[in-house]
Amino acid sequence: MSNKFKFIYRIIGYSVFFAFNSPLYAIDRLTLSTGMDYSKGSYGETSDTEIWYIPLSVKLEKSLLTYKLTLPFIQITGPGYVTGAEAVPGKTGSSAQSTETGMGDIIASASYTLIPYQIKKPTLDLTARIKFPTADETRGLGTGETDYYLQADGLYSFGSLTSFGTLGYKIYGDPPGMNYENVFYYSIGGSHSFSNILSGGLIYDFRQSATTSGTAVKEVTAFTSRKLDSKTKLLVYLVKGLSEGSPDWGVGINLGFVL
Repeated sequence: MSNKFKFIYRIIGYSVFFAFNSPLYAIDRLTLSTGMDYSKGSYGETSDTEIWYIPLSVKLEKSLLTYKLTLPFIQITGPGYVTGAEAVPGKTGSSAQSTETGMGDIIASASYTLIPYQIKKPTLDLTARIKFPTADETRGLGTGETDYYLQADGLYSFGSLTSFGTLGYKIYGDPPGMNYENVFYYSIGGSHSFSNILSGGLIYDFRQSATTSGTAVKEVTAFTSRKLDSKTKLLVYLVKGLSEGSPDWGVGINLGFVL
């Protein structure tokens, strides 16, 4: 294992140990989740790129603080025009199709709830997130650089309806040969509770292009969520891209377990 990977895993291990053992941040709830995401698109090129993304996530919650860690597996089939799970423009491209498979970039985040959730009142969270460069950049599974995110998430519920939105800023690390632009991103959406166990909704996502010559990401997502029991929830979604910077379409499933 390289020194880079040893350092990253040491930091992750210390973070999880601290969350479990600190009296101040003792765990109120622990959630494990996994799923599968598939997307396909040309991203403005002549050939399509297919991306399979399978994450394993652990979320630790204590009062107003939430920690989350995601360890993903990724497979990319395409000509090499895009890189990583977010399909940012890559350093090289060719007409030949190839498939690369391996570990993706580990993502760690910490959130603080400024305004706790209450019915018919707004909720506001602030989140800092880091993408560690654990994916193999030589095979196009990641950029090989660390990225940073800062975002605010708001939510407002009224009866069976809920509206929500996100506003964030991403700072890209620049790999050799690339000069990524830092970008703003946002999403807005709403959901409807059909019953105590079933809900569904729509989300619109926008992200500025990471390159000056690229196209912004614009997508709409339709989703449905169902509680399988008191501790298990299933989420299924469909994605439609609305710009050349987006996949043409995508589909995904996520299963969460409260321990």
